[in-house]
Amino acid sequence: CITNIKAILSAAGSDISRVIKTTVFLTDMKNFQEVNGEYERHFGFGGDGGGGGGGGGERGKVMPARSCIAVRELPKGCEVEIECVALPGVGSGGGTGAGAAGDVEEEAARRAMGGH
Repeated sequence: CITNIKAILSAAGSDISRVIKTTVFLTDMKNFQEVNGEYERHFGFGGDGGGGGGGGGERGKVMPARSCIAVRELPKGCEVEIECVALPGVGSGGGTGAGAAGDVEEEAARRAMGGH
């Protein structure tokens, strides 16, 4: 999921350090700890902000707002789906404009949750 989100954000002119809100959907809350560990690795305090490639430690000390929702079923038999809203631009000096944030969210919602 998160690798796909990074690719979509990049294609939309943003990056993982610009994510301000995520919604995690789980088909089994027993998977929460494992998912949370991966989430913190990519979005968390002192993490690499996204691993090899851009992002670095730019996130700083603020993680994006997050909701976690248990659902009965997800498309294509997925167990986890992550939706995100990101600001436009790359890194902390990125662009401005409310419209672009909505574009990134729409693109991420449309493409990121296809079962990866």
